[in-house]
Amino acid sequence: MATIEVFGLSRISLERGRASAFIRNKSMLRDFNGQLIQGNSSAVEEVKNSMLEQPFADVFFAMLQQAEAPGASIVFGGDVVEALKAWNNLSIQRR
Repeated sequence: MATIEVFGLSRISLERGRASAFIRNKSMLRDFNGQLIQGNSSAVEEVKNSMLEQPFADVFFAMLQQAEAPGASIVFGGDVVEALKAWNNLSIQRR
């Protein structure tokens, strides 16, 4: 039995929440990347912290995992894939 079934995660309210989180994550990723390109490090950190602490942050982590997958730019949009890659690159640089 899948985890989604065991914990009842396929409820319509949770599905809507994840769908909304996907839209919010795309918007926040665009903001993150724009601030990164402008060199506004304090705004980058604010957006980054907010993304990590938000409800449904698991949606964001799933997006990060799929950033390099074939067709990611079709699902996410090229600008969001670029932002996901920038996030990953920044995280790797800071390790």
